[in-house]
Amino acid sequence: GKKEIKTHEVWIFFKQILEAMIIKYHITTYNCTEGGARIEGTIEKPFLWACENLLHKNLNKPFEKLEPLSLNKQNEFLLKAYYKVCKSIKHCRDFNKILSNDFENIQSIYLSLNEKEEYLNLAIEKIDKFKNKLEDIKQMQDLYEILSPLL
Repeated sequence: GKKEIKTHEVWIFFKQILEAMIIKYHITTYNCTEGGARIEGTIEKPFLWACENLLHKNLNKPFEKLEPLSLNKQNEFLLKAYYKVCKSIKHCRDFNKILSNDFENIQSIYLSLNEKEEYLNLAIEKIDKFKNKLEDIKQMQDLYEILSPLL
């Protein structure tokens, strides 16, 4: 809608991740909340329009009962998830090192501002680069995915 409402941080993180995925994967996505959430990159359509235009198959209800996965398949999915978590943790640690080094560099420049005024422009440039790294969705994606369940 056109009103602003209070929302939960989890929704904001989910929305940001969804918007990033829509952009990254060039997904045609319809928002059928009819004035509810505004999600960047989506095409807003009424729910009835989506049903009439996108559902071409006859949904044979009741749906077929799904069987539990075999132990081997469960283990395969667990290993894939474990690998992804380990990879994300490594990426977050590497990114943390980069940001820590940048922060120390900025702090050093800031402390030397009293000595030399020409460092001011250098400090501003370093701070801008630091800010851009924090705002880079690609770099922050793993962090968002890891932290979103904790909020």
